[in-house]
Amino acid sequence: NKQSGPGNHYAFIHELILFHCGNGVSIGATNVIDNIRSFSSGAKKIEGEKVHPTQKPVALIRKLIEDSTKPGDLILDTFGGSGTTAVAAIESGRNFVLMEQDEIYYFTAQKRIKDAYERFNGGG
Repeated sequence: NKQSGPGNHYAFIHELILFHCGNGVSIGATNVIDNIRSFSSGAKKIEGEKVHPTQKPVALIRKLIEDSTKPGDLILDTFGGSGTTAVAAIESGRNFVLMEQDEIYYFTAQKRIKDAYERFNGGG
């Protein structure tokens, strides 16, 4: 199996998200996404190929970030892939730390992050 993520089988497979809150902070579970298919596949293509085999839609990740954090909060993605989480964090005014061990995806993410900063922060 060349694909390590759920692909298009959202109804059958899920991926876990870990939340860490400081002392006295709690996360409410009132904002439930009940139709994942309302988000486009989001897989960007370069020269006809998908950028990353398990790439998520930026709009979906941005919604998850905005529903669970406040502007200025820190988002950690230890499986950074092509940088979708970082792009969503930039678009929603959050800080981020992204880690990626694959050099090709690292440079892809670096370019996407630079482009997102130019679009949303005037090049900052």
